[in-house]
Amino acid sequence: MACNTCNCNCNSCNNCNNCNCNCNSTAPSVAVGNTITGAPGTRALVTNSGTSCRAVLNFTIPAGMPGPMGPQGPTGATGATGATGAVGPQGPAGPVGATGATGSVGPQGPKGDTGETGPQGPAGPAGATGATGAIGPQGPKGDTGETGPQGPVGPAGATGAIGSQGPAGPAGAAATVTVGTTTTGAPGTEAIVTN
Repeated sequence: MACNTCNCNCNSCNNCNNCNCNCNSTAPSVAVGNTITGAPGTRALVTNSGTSCRAVLNFTIPAGMPGPMGPQGPTGATGATGATGAVGPQGPAGPVGATGATGSVGPQGPKGDTGETGPQGPAGPAGATGATGAIGPQGPKGDTGETGPQGPVGPAGATGAIGSQGPAGPAGAAATVTVGTTTTGAPGTEAIVTN
């Protein structure tokens, strides 16, 4: 290549042998600039921040994709107990837990004071009639009841024939009264005396 004019820019290629530019070298040079780690999965990139004859190459190398998680390492030794921290605020109440088993019966406590008598409750329904009990002993003789009303007069009977007078009989014994059987009647019925 012919040179019409000498260009003494030492950062550009100087192929003119008849120029005295006092540069250290007229041959092209390559220098490494910055090496930058790119995002995983991006393409590698090389840029020149110098000139075509004094190149400064900057490399962008993408980071590798994360590898699979390794196995869990062994548990390390327990460290020393740290100082007790300040008490934090009380948290909200948790849900009510399940009812536990019934504990054993404790000793009987002292007798308390007698409480006031409560109001009488309503009468309960009448129970079924129980079986008839055994007959109790005979009670004392009751008072004579009032004389009942006289019944109506019956029709007159036919007059009989007059018989002959018999002999006088012996004197009769005094009348006696004996208590027979006493029976318990149904509730609410009247007392009856029979001979």
